[in-house]
Amino acid sequence: MVPRGFRRFSSRRSSGRRQGNAYEDDGISLNSQFGKKTLNRMNAHLAAFEDKQRGGPREPSAREVKRWEKIMAKKSERTLTPEYLAQPIFRPNSAALLHFGDKSMVDYEDKVPVGVFPGAIHVVSTAEEELQHRAALESMRVVGIDCETKPSLFRNYASSPIALVQLASHDTALLYRVRWIDPNLTFPGLQHVLANKDTIKVGHGCAFDFKSLRECRVASHVVNTVDTLPVATKIGCLKPNLRALGMIWQHLQISKAMQTSNWEAPLLTNDQVEYAATDAWLARQVMLGLMQFAPSRPYLTAVHYTDSRQGDDNLMGSSNDEIVAQLLEVAQLEQHRL
Repeated sequence: MVPRGFRRFSSRRSSGRRQGNAYEDDGISLNSQFGKKTLNRMNAHLAAFEDKQRGGPREPSAREVKRWEKIMAKKSERTLTPEYLAQPIFRPNSAALLHFGDKSMVDYEDKVPVGVFPGAIHVVSTAEEELQHRAALESMRVVGIDCETKPSLFRNYASSPIALVQLASHDTALLYRVRWIDPNLTFPGLQHVLANKDTIKVGHGCAFDFKSLRECRVASHVVNTVDTLPVATKIGCLKPNLRALGMIWQHLQISKAMQTSNWEAPLLTNDQVEYAATDAWLARQVMLGLMQFAPSRPYLTAVHYTDSRQGDDNLMGSSNDEIVAQLLEVAQLEQHRL
């Protein structure tokens, strides 16, 4: 029973509805004190997030490293099981099967030597350091390119920016720490190579990397890029990862243990440096091997990441036939060097 002079809460609420009270009168509009405080808190959180994105690299905790190593160890174990190794690596009736025969990874694992980049490796962190290698950059005709980012376990960012850009010719590798000193630092030599139509850029599964180079403002234009992955897939390779392609086309294998290491560490280890150079170089060598296999050539497609509205002929890139001819010329020249 409700005492005289009082009404139930629901009755008061209903009365408010009947009187047509607007929400603006409840003190929760953006112009109210409560609304202003809420907006200020949201702005503070957004500012903190943006500061975190712009902030420098951090070291992963021991717990993070241990967890990540455990995950990668399990992944590596799966690729070494007898069932996995016995799977065919060429599609039935494909050009690759007709050329190599019925093969599996058993025919390559533990039978192919480990390969590493055979030339000089230079880590570049500033434009002044890059200037020392400008002559080598300008002489490069075919370069392997790869990009490394902080692994997802170590991220401070919604999307990790590029931490390392690797360029490798037959005898020189340059590893650019593009955001270590200053995220806004530019490297004129690197930009020249990426935009130069006389230099072919080879990657493996590289579309995301080349787009990221522009999004991260490492370079405005990237022309004459070619990708080993679609070429290998179309001629019949069922396991077209770079490690497998290296064993098939160059008769050497590489370790991927460093792939998920922290590329924003204060100091890169010797293993990281060697892996980064070898990874970029191997993509280059695989493409040269693919182009010497005639059925591969029709599947090569050059992609140019640039703003076509600028109308600069130097940014339009070469045709597929021109790139195939240049790759064959370089492959034959390097064979004579051996």
